[in-house]
Amino acid sequence: MITRLWERGLLAYLRINVISEFDLFVPDIVVLRERGGDRAAVASEHVLLVGEVIAGDRPGLIDRPRAYAAAGFTHYLVLDCRERRGPGLILHERDGEAYRPVVRAEAGSAFMMTEPFEFAVDPVELVDE
Repeated sequence: MITRLWERGLLAYLRINVISEFDLFVPDIVVLRERGGDRAAVASEHVLLVGEVIAGDRPGLIDRPRAYAAAGFTHYLVLDCRERRGPGLILHERDGEAYRPVVRAEAGSAFMMTEPFEFAVDPVELVDE
């Protein structure tokens, strides 16, 4: 994933702090328009996409999409590793103060998105055995 994004001039970070106007977020995945460098935090206006990896119970995960939407993040990606048949990948797009799913794929099928950048992958490629 990271190599494919790098070729497009985008950078993916794992668990980097994101500061919005009133909140601090620490998504599992953040795709930025510019380098995060050695900074401990980046401003939300540089974020193209925030994402979470779901593997088992994670307290607070239910409230995160609502908080991300309220902060203005337009795209929210979920890698769901709870399924027995393999991981699923869902891209959500902001619709007012909530998100709606726009692209979905299960393990063994192609996930293809065009916004906020073009990206295609089988969700299985994103996890390690």
